[in-house]
Amino acid sequence: MGLKALVVEGDRSCRQAVQAALENLFAIDEVAAVASGREGLGLSAYGRFDIIVLDAELPDMLGRTLLLTLKLAQPDLQIVVVVDEADVAGEAADDLHRCGARIVIARPGPRGADDLIETIRSLLCSPRNDRAVPVRRSAKPRATPRRPRPAHRPQDITLPAKRSAPGFDFWATAIAVSTGGPVALDKLIPKLPATYPLPILVVQHMPPLFTEIMARDLDAKSAVKVVEANDGDRLEGGTVYLAPGGKHMTVRRIGDMSKIALNMDPPLNNCRPSANVLFRSLSEIRDEAGILAVVMTGMGDDGCEGVRLLKAGKCHCLTQSAGSCVVYGMPRAVKEAGLSDESVTLHRLDRRLVDLAGSPVSARC
Repeated sequence: MGLKALVVEGDRSCRQAVQAALENLFAIDEVAAVASGREGLGLSAYGRFDIIVLDAELPDMLGRTLLLTLKLAQPDLQIVVVVDEADVAGEAADDLHRCGARIVIARPGPRGADDLIETIRSLLCSPRNDRAVPVRRSAKPRATPRRPRPAHRPQDITLPAKRSAPGFDFWATAIAVSTGGPVALDKLIPKLPATYPLPILVVQHMPPLFTEIMARDLDAKSAVKVVEANDGDRLEGGTVYLAPGGKHMTVRRIGDMSKIALNMDPPLNNCRPSANVLFRSLSEIRDEAGILAVVMTGMGDDGCEGVRLLKAGKCHCLTQSAGSCVVYGMPRAVKEAGLSDESVTLHRLDRRLVDLAGSPVSARC
């Protein structure tokens, strides 16, 4: 059985050239091609690919954001990133390699995809891949395979612009997210206003180095401040604290201040950082104000038990709606446990957070 390849390329001529070249490799049995990151994300969620050729400058999202998401979902995926000639070497290429790109190569020029396909042939024949990859002899074009049909998912739940508040204030926002998270956070965090009054604690399942890159990217495009959390950071409103890859993030109360504490305790349910670990630490801080919890797209059930602990105190929990998730796993677990107060579509989530956040409880942060 041969390999499956996916081309995610915004430029039509480049996309067609790369697709045709890949179809002429005997080792590759199927080639799908799409023009946007959203389409690429959807296909990769419902069909496993062995190699992806990815445009670094997609029309709807940064190629690097999609790269992070794909590598999180399938660590062994081999990704070739296509960039402009000027970006083949230097900091831009280094960042792409740190995000998981196997090879960074210049966009095909007048010669077509010859250089690119030679690179891919070398990649497939490398020690990681023991198959020979001769070029097809036949010039007969192959039919483009049909794209996998996504499984049925429930329709998004449409919410009114305003909903009643839960009857208490909040002192922090806590977000749990996994598969599909980099793209989801990229659509949420930059939409929050600089005046958002609460600290935002985010656990995104991600290995070391990736979180530093992600925090830097989000900070550059957001009104709120975004940082990779450090041990001892004092929580401040309007700041997003992203749990470092490979470390658990907790919060402890010292006098009238709340500070971040990181640790290397064993993974919980194969997760480190773990949302359950963060939520548990927040549940141990008893306060008249509560926690605004958010469980977003992701596989598994991390965050569910943590929300249960938070609900023993004061907690209002939002879950991302099924239709707007890449994987409706973590939010479903919370919803089926009866712990979700509202199911909200991704494009409405920022408005709902702002609506609920209200005035800051600065003395408690």
